Amino acid sequence: MLPVLKLDRTSWKQGGKSKNYIYFDGAHALVGQKQRAALGEPLVQGVKWFHSDQTGAFLEVRDDNDEFVAIFAVTSGKARLTYDRQRGEHGAFKAVVSIKAYIYELHDKAREVQLEAWAENGVREKFQQSLAAGRAQRIDLIGLEDELYRHHLATWKKLKKDGIEATSLPIDVVVDVKVTNSGKHKL
Repeated sequence: MLPVLKLDRTSWKQGGKSKNYIYFDGAHALVGQKQRAALGEPLVQGVKWFHSDQTGAFLEVRDDNDEFVAIFAVTSGKARLTYDRQRGEHGAFKAVVSIKAYIYELHDKAREVQLEAWAENGVREKFQQSLAAGRAQRIDLIGLEDELYRHHLATWKKLKKDGIEATSLPIDVVVDVKVTNSGKHKL
């Protein structure tokens, strides 16, 4: 993956002068030293929870009606990928994302458990959208083939021999969001 960075010269001003601001706007997927696809920022948004350290990032929480409810500030995040060859014909992957956060802003009253569930659903949906976009273009966004090669070499060899790509195997996504404290907000 090669990030696409853009320069914004209009949004920020300092001392009456325009200030340059670099922002992330997607990625180019490279396979075998050739570009396979260009993925826009919305499509890559879900994968950031898996790959990068999101400490200090904000997590927008929306309810079941897509109404804005709260903002969480992430204090720590972990992700791991496992493969189970017993599930399905060729096995299946399990991607687990664990996030700890505190409530930064609260716009609607809700129980802590409900806020965590809404946050989990939001992260899971974005992550699954990213995986589906990658799968549609046969791009391994989270290192599925690497997991097979490093920890299940015999399976990797068999799949290669049979012409089956790791991106075609099922992936179960599990997201766990825990609120460490609610700050001054009474829930």
